Amino acid sequence: VRRGGSLSDAMGEFPWIFTDFHCAMVVAGETTGRVDLMFFRLAEALEQEQAMRRSIRRETLYPKIVIVCAFLLPPLYLLFLGHARAYVTTAIVPLAIAAIAFQLFFILLKIVSQARQAYHTFLAHLPGIGGTVRMIALARFCRSLATLYAAGVALPKSLRSSAETCGNAFIGIRIVRAIPSV
Repeated sequence: VRRGGSLSDAMGEFPWIFTDFHCAMVVAGETTGRVDLMFFRLAEALEQEQAMRRSIRRETLYPKIVIVCAFLLPPLYLLFLGHARAYVTTAIVPLAIAAIAFQLFFILLKIVSQARQAYHTFLAHLPGIGGTVRMIALARFCRSLATLYAAGVALPKSLRSSAETCGNAFIGIRIVRAIPSV
């Protein structure tokens, strides 16, 4: 930026920090001459996203506690009988292995895009929670599309950037496929 480059280009050099949505908002601000307004709208969008993440964490706390208790409580009688080593091997070790497996699974999803797409497709069609997964992704998509379009970003670019920020690869790909029709 000090050498005369644009702020959006500088942000684009750090994709692990600034998403396409962030860069598109800054480009819109640079084009219209209202970078301050775009940063304000970007801050609002990030605050809404953070509030949604907090809400999801809060709503899923009880099922997480139930799952942990399902591992720890059934073999609890072993502690009362004085078999601490047996309790560790039947309760703590399987819980630790499951936690590590989940972490490795989600790391794999971040690294391999085809695995991510398959997982997101599975989630979107899963009975019971598929509708909620789709609604959350569409809410994120609509929020970022509204922000980008109101900022003056062209509709095709707004759709593409919003599809990437929806948080579900299955829905994002379907939105990108619809851009030529729009």
